[in-house]
Amino acid sequence: MPEPAVTESTDRFCAACGYNLRGIASDRCPECGQVFDPNQSDAPQIPWSHRRTIGSLRAFWRTVNLVSFHTRQFATEIHRPVSLSDALAFRRTVALHLFVPLALLSGWAYIDGLHSNGGVWIGADLVGSLAQLLGLPVLVGSIWLFLMMAFGIGSYFYHPKSIPVRHQNRAVALSYYACGPWAYLLLVGPAIVGIFVVMIALGLVESRGFPLGMAVGYLLIVGLFATWVTLLWSTPVRLLAGTTHCSSLRVVVFTIAQPLLVMLSALLTVGVINVLFWAAAFIVLSFT
Repeated sequence: MPEPAVTESTDRFCAACGYNLRGIASDRCPECGQVFDPNQSDAPQIPWSHRRTIGSLRAFWRTVNLVSFHTRQFATEIHRPVSLSDALAFRRTVALHLFVPLALLSGWAYIDGLHSNGGVWIGADLVGSLAQLLGLPVLVGSIWLFLMMAFGIGSYFYHPKSIPVRHQNRAVALSYYACGPWAYLLLVGPAIVGIFVVMIALGLVESRGFPLGMAVGYLLIVGLFATWVTLLWSTPVRLLAGTTHCSSLRVVVFTIAQPLLVMLSALLTVGVINVLFWAAAFIVLSFT
């Protein structure tokens, strides 16, 4: 549930040790000595939390840019109330940005594959035709489940017992914002396609040798893709370290585990769900 709005009488906790700073007149924690700003606003500074005021589109991209390129600043939100419902809504919005193009592409490939193998609907095979039609929503649905699972599975690393429970809850909520860099696929993908189209128009792709123009084009393509992948990998790791101040071992384990978790998400959703559907379909077809 969203945390209540903070008033002057609301507890404020030390970022280092979790000591209750309410009523402390100095700017230093009496428990551990950590310096803090007593005048710092406790209102959430995440643009997405103010989308009803500044507009959803602007708030979305401001949040994506903030969490991707200013992760340390974003991690300071651990010291303010964090709305879990806002965080989950942000995750769904990022997932939707990827889901639409992925669903359209996979749907086109699926239908095209059916056309090349006898058609979508075969009148003499009612059960088989129904299975083919049902296979499309199963495929599209598994893509949505993959995105939701991949964007949330890393949150299990964000509640180490070394931090107060209040900060654990906030860190888990903030972890759902770590999927922000995935939204850049909508920019990186068309940019890569555009560069490649320009290279084809200039005859660079089919030219012999390796001219400067071709080198520059491929360097831009590789650079854009590598930058995007680096953001996908590094943002959740930097956010984990910035919000929880956990041990180096936990950070290293998460760094290694993160891509494996994404692949596991794909295996359990897009892989297993579709395999089970078609296995059941073939069993039914074997009796008809």
